[in-house]
Amino acid sequence: MNPRQVIEKALELEKSGFDFYTKAKEWAKNPEAAKLFGQLAEEESHHTAFLQREKESLEKSGGWTEIPELKSSEPSGTGPVFPQGKSAPRQVGQDSTEEDVLLFALDIEARSYELYRKAAEEAVDEAGRRFLMRIAGAEQAHFDAIMNIYESRFGYPR
Repeated sequence: MNPRQVIEKALELEKSGFDFYTKAKEWAKNPEAAKLFGQLAEEESHHTAFLQREKESLEKSGGWTEIPELKSSEPSGTGPVFPQGKSAPRQVGQDSTEEDVLLFALDIEARSYELYRKAAEEAVDEAGRRFLMRIAGAEQAHFDAIMNIYESRFGYPR
């Protein structure tokens, strides 16, 4: 994928993540999960704004721009590891189980992480690589926060 295609795909993921977390906050029966979903919705909104700025920069100058507000660091380790033997449902709703909502959220973050990581590996521009890895780091942090709740509620590994 070229940089513009990456940005377009990323914008779709971040916007759908925002929509999901906004709804999931209302669905959550666990106050800790509700609070986290609210925070994640806000962060996805910030990511959308950062990506929009990168899109405009790529359209105007053909290059990436520095986003000083993006505070996350590059990911460490191997990246998100999904709960063994589990898979995310294709969709969730208000009547979904807490476990399904958390698995769906983990899947959103894992897919976003992979998009950014792969795009960073393919980036020819160092500023683009750095931006993509930092936003991948943010997605990994989201995954880890959701996984902490998942593990506390469902005792991963079971």
